[in-house]
Amino acid sequence: MRIFLLALAFVLAGSSSAGADPGIVTRMRAPSGPPPAVAAFDPALSAPAAGTRGEVVRILAQFGFATRLCTGVMVAPRIAMTAGRCVHGGASGEFALDYWVQPGSDGTNMPFGQAFGSILITFSQWTERSDPDFDVGFVVLDRALGDRSGYVSPTRLDGCASYVTATNTWVGYVGASSGQVENSGAVTCSDGALTITSSQTFAAGSPLFASDGRVHALSSVRSNGQVRFTRFNARVLSYFTNSLLNSLDHCDLRVETDLIELGAGDGEALVAMTTGQGCAWAVEGSPPPWLEVLSGSGASFGRPVFRVPANRGGARSTTLSLEGKSLTISQAAGGRAGNTLFANASRIGASIVSTVVDTAGAIRDPNAPTPVGASGGAGAWWRWTAPTTTATTAMATSDRFSPVVGVYTGSHAGALTLVAEGREIASFTGVAGTTYLIYVAGLSGGEGAVRLLVEQLFPGAEAQTGWWWNPDEPGRGVFLETNGAAAFLGWFAYESAGDWLWQISRADILTRRFFRGTLSTFRNGQVLGGSYRPPAGLSSGTGFDVSLSSATRATLTAGGTRIALERFAFGNGGIGADRAPFVPETGWWWTPNEPGTGYAVEVQGDRLMLGVFHYDSDGSSRWSTAMATMTSPHIFDGTLFSYRGGQALGQSYRAPGSVNETGRITVLFSDTTHATVLLPGGRQVAIERYRF
Repeated sequence: MRIFLLALAFVLAGSSSAGADPGIVTRMRAPSGPPPAVAAFDPALSAPAAGTRGEVVRILAQFGFATRLCTGVMVAPRIAMTAGRCVHGGASGEFALDYWVQPGSDGTNMPFGQAFGSILITFSQWTERSDPDFDVGFVVLDRALGDRSGYVSPTRLDGCASYVTATNTWVGYVGASSGQVENSGAVTCSDGALTITSSQTFAAGSPLFASDGRVHALSSVRSNGQVRFTRFNARVLSYFTNSLLNSLDHCDLRVETDLIELGAGDGEALVAMTTGQGCAWAVEGSPPPWLEVLSGSGASFGRPVFRVPANRGGARSTTLSLEGKSLTISQAAGGRAGNTLFANASRIGASIVSTVVDTAGAIRDPNAPTPVGASGGAGAWWRWTAPTTTATTAMATSDRFSPVVGVYTGSHAGALTLVAEGREIASFTGVAGTTYLIYVAGLSGGEGAVRLLVEQLFPGAEAQTGWWWNPDEPGRGVFLETNGAAAFLGWFAYESAGDWLWQISRADILTRRFFRGTLSTFRNGQVLGGSYRPPAGLSSGTGFDVSLSSATRATLTAGGTRIALERFAFGNGGIGADRAPFVPETGWWWTPNEPGTGYAVEVQGDRLMLGVFHYDSDGSSRWSTAMATMTSPHIFDGTLFSYRGGQALGQSYRAPGSVNETGRITVLFSDTTHATVLLPGGRQVAIERYRF
């Protein structure tokens, strides 16, 4: 009985530490001398040269008496990823002696400075056999340059079709004093490699970006005009996600900015507080009456919300303390939409900030540009400086009119350079230290109250769809799927008395890293395998927030309780496992003509974990899970189990004390979004992907 509890109730962690994995080889280094004088660092520079990617790094590695030029890419604030041959010479070689990393270098300047590679990491398959599929290395830097340069997430797509049918981009250095070179085109794909035809010899470790903006492979060698890129495998990705990132946790608090500026209208701003797993932080001090601090404490990662009402007086500001670090929040002076004129652009600041202004009755700035569709009506101007270099969106919403957004650079209204524009939203790459002028106007002359949200989309922050859990509190879990501006969340847990309880929510995604909803409970629906009976919803619900620190880590706050969550790895290779050519879509499934019962489906490797929410004979909400290896790509067959005795929200941890076998379940997938389910008792139902 206990075996089933461990196997099926979110207990298979599937991770290993670097020290415990015999396939990981590391070497610590300290500088033997000053860095090579090959590029200048100008502290006045805050962005790479035009056409240069800040997250792509120039590497100088000392092997013996020779300095080797390599390329790499930042994948975390203190971690760069490069070819294995750039950290170790392979089967007949040794680790590099000195190691210098320069993000965004154009061959002449280093806009973000440089760092020393204090820990070099690769795989024994490379150091012992020079296995080309493990020609991958990680470099832990002595300082967090990625906070300024930006960083991307390593990943891989299922199969080869997505690579050969899309345009891929590879970026790297080709000479000792060259800047970055970028090429795009199609690739030839095999299981372990991507190959391109190129007349240029890219330094080893040059990243290849697919259409999703993430890095999928690193260049290794060029032969006969063909450059081979080592495609990331499941083991490389699992080590990075489950071991390397965790090993760098510490309790030093990092705050992404020390200044938040808000316009005169009512507004909100979120600022990231980051510290090690289990380490606490808090917003200290007494805020003035005009400033409201929401969720002002937490652990690991959090985004407290600072909220202000519309200001009808003079400019105001206050300074708060975050574990000894200062954060100043200021708000512009009040008045009737003063920022409808370019000269009075309202300054706002933070990586996630929203503010409201009313343009009704304002005079249109005669020198203002006209974003697409904005043929009349007054608009409003904001001046925003990017805290870091990453993908950015400026989104406007209004209950009164349809807004259009234009983003510009320049010093005065008559000489602006368009960066991006669009209906309701404009997307662009915000470059650290660059000031952008954001203009919102009404489509076809509309005017009135409008809210502007500016958000920097930090790489890898979008929540992964699938099973999430707290490994320190096994026995309950969350199934999460995001889609556009909404998330659908299922909470598989227990009532205060220990009985099974599932709750669901369609949450609003306020930002890519923060969303909010209400957990709803249902009763008196159909028993699993029984005839259909529509459930009754309960009126009361528990509100919750989800704050994401990455695509695989989050904090759920509900009922006054904070729960650290991370993606649940249950298959061989974990959440980055290779997939078969056919695999059902991960997400929520249902029977449209029998609402009230649902299925949560995720496949990792050849294993599927299925969650079913249904009802007990007494009408209470009941959930069951099954996990098994699929007998074929189209068939899942397993035993459902339900659990009792676990903790409820707000209770201290209590492991489930009993398990009930619900019965056998078989799922026959006809394609990736449709299936037939054979339920316990013999009833057969058709299910399909739930689109919300």
